[in-house]
Amino acid sequence: MLEVLKDLSGSYMSDEQREEVLGQVLKEAGYSKDCYLTLDDFTKVLGHSGVKMDVEVPVD
Repeated sequence: MLEVLKDLSGSYMSDEQREEVLGQVLKEAGYSKDCYLTLDDFTKVLGHSGVKMDVEVPVD
């Protein structure tokens, strides 16, 4: 999940910021570090998280 977020955010976010965002999304969905995340859960978490994953890339 961090790799997907890295691909979406590029250099606009640090690794620490990405980890914080992902941690918050999972926490709000009721998951802890001890939980396993299935593909169905992954879809539910990201589909209903309210996190905006749009990235604007400046064009020269």
